[in-house]
Amino acid sequence: MRNIYFTTTTFLFLLWDILSKRFIENTLHTKIELISEFMYFKKVYNSGIAFSFPIPWLLLKSMTLLLIFGIIGYYFYERREKIYSLYDLWFSLIIAGAVWNAIGRISQWYVLDFIGVRYFSVFNIADIWISLWAITLIYFYWKNKAPTS
Repeated sequence: MRNIYFTTTTFLFLLWDILSKRFIENTLHTKIELISEFMYFKKVYNSGIAFSFPIPWLLLKSMTLLLIFGIIGYYFYERREKIYSLYDLWFSLIIAGAVWNAIGRISQWYVLDFIGVRYFSVFNIADIWISLWAITLIYFYWKNKAPTS
């Protein structure tokens, strides 16, 4: 049952990310302000890493693949000892977010970002999930306890 839950949530998060990027790619033609000038939708083709930091393409692709395999390996290593559904949920976020961003980077040379925050950055749904995963994982380890459902 746990495998079905993990696989289903990962697939749904991945699908959400794919559909949001496809929707923006096909329908957004100009910048749309959401909260005055603070938050907006705007298509940005990010060929770098976080915050559009430029990096040589071979290094970027290698790091992307290594990171994804590392995250998946870490999940399955940690999963043997933990039986928490919330733990699976958080890892399905990172895997779904990282996988589709990686596919974009490797196949198209860029990731489509479209949610902008003034004075910060432009990002996408997968970036939100990756950030939530990282913050949650840091919190749980900082508190020295495993996530519970």
